[in-house]
Amino acid sequence: MSDRDEPGECRCGHSACRRAQAGTGRRSDLEAFLGDVTGRRISGRADDVAACLSLLECAVAVTSNGAAIISEAGPYVIPSFTGGALPYRESHINVRMHAPGLSVAIAADADPDAGRPAALHLFDAAGASTHRAYATSTGDALVIDGIARDGGLLPSSPRIDAEPVSATRWETGDQLAHLDSIVVDSVDRRRRLALVDPSVARRIDPGVVPLVLSHLCTVGLVVTFGVPTTTLVQLHRSRLTAVEHHAGTVSMSAGSCTVTYDRASAVECWAVRSHGVHGPTTSLELYDASWRCILVVTQLGIIGEAAHSAWEHLTDSLPDG
Repeated sequence: MSDRDEPGECRCGHSACRRAQAGTGRRSDLEAFLGDVTGRRISGRADDVAACLSLLECAVAVTSNGAAIISEAGPYVIPSFTGGALPYRESHINVRMHAPGLSVAIAADADPDAGRPAALHLFDAAGASTHRAYATSTGDALVIDGIARDGGLLPSSPRIDAEPVSATRWETGDQLAHLDSIVVDSVDRRRRLALVDPSVARRIDPGVVPLVLSHLCTVGLVVTFGVPTTTLVQLHRSRLTAVEHHAGTVSMSAGSCTVTYDRASAVECWAVRSHGVHGPTTSLELYDASWRCILVVTQLGIIGEAAHSAWEHLTDSLPDG
């Protein structure tokens, strides 16, 4: 059980925290972005724009929540949406989105003098940046230009949304229900974690997580990393090839993907069990002082039974926080 009944005031600069600070005179990410970059607001639904990410041949995808950041180069798989299936594809950029949270899509023009490529930027309703896709070729820059044109490459007919997601249904749901609840409302999820049975969720010492990551790198265990924002989570599944600790941050590398998080922002860690392919599967969830989830480490999809057993043995051995 947590020693706090309500989230504290977060000073980390997390995008969701900036939303809570609306009206303080502080510029949103969107306002700052438009003041610094030449770009065009794309007409149409932002989630329809996001669905076009798979048209990019090779992009650099970046998702940041102010306390953690994930960056990966490659082609996109067609993004999945909360409430639906998760068609994870290896060697691709995998993003799971909550359509109601996506509000604004901007096509940023390339600026060769500043070394800035053409890009697609997604923002939530409060103007917080949630995802960026940078073009790495002239062809992809032309695709972004096409998406930006009125009617461009957007779907010609309305997309059928998946079943609406409730942040309160995850307690009896599978791994996807748990993951979706983080994207829909991680503060509500964190509040409920302190109320469920300890066999489902227990608080552990966040200080051991860097050691866990180093161990995962040493033994070569396949895990999935997720960096969530207010509207989506970017996922990557593989073995870690390097883990570095420096200047208060922890950085992980796996092929063309890197994940970095700020240790000071990770004030809580919860080990949460949900139904996976091989039975109960644990996720390690890092939260900041405002109860926003900043990083998830788990095993998604089809993982060998030996790897699953090793992961569960490791997470079971972690000390309570």
